[in-house]
Amino acid sequence: MKWADVAEPARTGAESFPVWHQLERSLKGRQHCCPSIPKTKRIFCATAKKTYENGEIFKQPELDDLLRALIKDGTARFYGAKNSRN
Repeated sequence: MKWADVAEPARTGAESFPVWHQLERSLKGRQHCCPSIPKTKRIFCATAKKTYENGEIFKQPELDDLLRALIKDGTARFYGAKNSRN
């Protein structure tokens, strides 16, 4: 398979998806980590004080941007030109 075909489903998921019950429970179970790690808080908490709930839309724009760039430019951008196996 081509890299773009493999990476596209992950990119689509990073763009946005609705939170389901099990993910909501998992996020709430780890909510104590959010305040202590700012990047974790920014990604996994819907607001400064709460995690995402069932049905809310979860987005990871930085991951979406990275995967779009990798799909467009190949893995050389991520691994470096000499290590690339596009």
